[in-house]
Amino acid sequence: MRRRDYTLGGAAIAFGALWTLAGTAQAQTSEPLEELRDLTIEQLSNLEVISVSRRPESLAVAPAAVEVITADDIRRSGAQSIPEALRLARNLEVARVDSQYYAISARGFNSFQASNKLLVLIDGRSVYHPLYSGVLWDQQQVPLQDIERIEVISGPGGTLWGANAVNGVINIITRSAAETQGFQADLFAGDVDSRADLRFGGGIGDTGSFRIFATALDRGSVFTTTGEDAGDDWQLGQVGFRTDWGGLSNSFMLQGGYHERLDDRADNTGSHILGRWRRLLENGSSLEVQAFYSHAAAGAGAVSDELHMYDIDVQHTFSIGSAHEIVWGGGYRVSESEFITPGPATLSSPQNTLHISNIFIQDEIALRENLSLTLGLKVEDHTFTDLEYMPNARLAWRPTDNSLVWAAVSRAVRTPSRIDYELEIPGVVVPGRFQSEYLIAYELGYRAQPNAWSSFSVNLYYHDYDGVRTLNLTPPGVLPACYCNGLNGGLYGAEIWADFALRENWRVSAGVTVIESELETDPLAIDFNGTGDDPSYQFFVRSRADLAEDWTLDLDLRAIDSVTPQIPGYVELGARLGWRINDTVEFALVGQNLLDESHPESFDEGSLFEARRSVHLSARLSY
Repeated sequence: MRRRDYTLGGAAIAFGALWTLAGTAQAQTSEPLEELRDLTIEQLSNLEVISVSRRPESLAVAPAAVEVITADDIRRSGAQSIPEALRLARNLEVARVDSQYYAISARGFNSFQASNKLLVLIDGRSVYHPLYSGVLWDQQQVPLQDIERIEVISGPGGTLWGANAVNGVINIITRSAAETQGFQADLFAGDVDSRADLRFGGGIGDTGSFRIFATALDRGSVFTTTGEDAGDDWQLGQVGFRTDWGGLSNSFMLQGGYHERLDDRADNTGSHILGRWRRLLENGSSLEVQAFYSHAAAGAGAVSDELHMYDIDVQHTFSIGSAHEIVWGGGYRVSESEFITPGPATLSSPQNTLHISNIFIQDEIALRENLSLTLGLKVEDHTFTDLEYMPNARLAWRPTDNSLVWAAVSRAVRTPSRIDYELEIPGVVVPGRFQSEYLIAYELGYRAQPNAWSSFSVNLYYHDYDGVRTLNLTPPGVLPACYCNGLNGGLYGAEIWADFALRENWRVSAGVTVIESELETDPLAIDFNGTGDDPSYQFFVRSRADLAEDWTLDLDLRAIDSVTPQIPGYVELGARLGWRINDTVEFALVGQNLLDESHPESFDEGSLFEARRSVHLSARLSY
């Protein structure tokens, strides 16, 4: 029996177990599908976000380039993974590398080698990997039906979220256990990819609730440039849980999960556990303490990578009179890492422990009823660098009740990864020369909802980079080389998106991003980041239509400019036809990349693969 058969067999066992629980346990009914229809334009404009100021606020007054992907957006897109769901964010660049990896960034630097300036959080847990700087997207298999929303900020977020939040922040927020009661199954079966997500939730005493879930997925191969199957398919299984206790004034959340890759090409396991306590104090202030542990291990042949991460974070929010909203806190993280490779490229120390400590404060000052100034600073200490400072100033003006003008100046930092700082090839590369990358960002934005059926956002920016990673030769241009900081200059661009309710049952969204670069390398520096390989424009159109009471049709069109001669521009279409049989059963037919049999989107160290056209059937059952 092949390993992928074990994956499907495990899914069947999990399905049976959860179905039995659904039939025998007393639980509240899960949220019916009928309540998952699209939000109105006004509701979308006033969604609650927390990523801009680390406290709840309306999207309409958040002074940042932020877009929210809702649970219904994800469902109606037909996405089977977080990277595919992130294609819905009109301020991101999402490019598939192969069957396993994606290059995802905001505002440039989106080659596979350089998409290292975007911080990703899942319920407040950083999934940024300290070995190479970036996110291993194949390991982030959050059940999509459990996601409440994804907040996507383009632009720096270092003042609140720390180093590596340079070009943006993605904050994936899952639903509380109280909102996921009963049994639900999301099943996908396609010609390329298949997936099964099974979930059961119930109550614990008077104030507690829980959910448990299981996932099995089978990712099909991409194509080579000759149109042949690349043979890089893989399978993964996952289980997890979440519990929530208490009420608004005093709550505690505990969640955890374990995943394991089930094919024979590579070893890959991971687990995490996260707890968060929130307390609303008598004076209206709040205290939050969060801690997590995560473990990830991967290997292929003689190469192995293992990471243990321990993190604690404390945050206190309070007001001084009516003019000051202050959030402050700090955190400490320990990353124990081991990377073993037979060489000749090795790390100078196969084992290392990185320590990161930080303290931050931000004050939102009400200058007038419709004018506010936000000032903040984070100071972070990293094992590889000295103290890093990340200040931020934002001015927000509301000329009318339905519009916002904002401007910001921020400093952000990308600290060295272990490969940046410790890579050693005898006689070729010497370690220890790379220091942090720095960014000064200037932003100007306007957001408005001129009427009940439309809203739009315009964001302009200039990013001034200092010391981006390069490979520098030794004068007068000989080996050994080093990872150094030899790329400087600016990127500037615009992000524009709008939403229109053309009819009560038909909404259209559109967006465009444009970007230009003024980057230069120092003498003897070699730029291997793929800078300048970002598409100069991206264009998105999304249509959400309720054809009848029980039928929906969703279309997603994207046009991406060329990035290199090997990666020409392309236009692609995704479509989903959904049928709600009743409040508990929905079927859908989904097609992705429908306009071409295959097309390339990114590359990895000279290897070029092509994303494929795919079709799948999906079913959602809830009781």
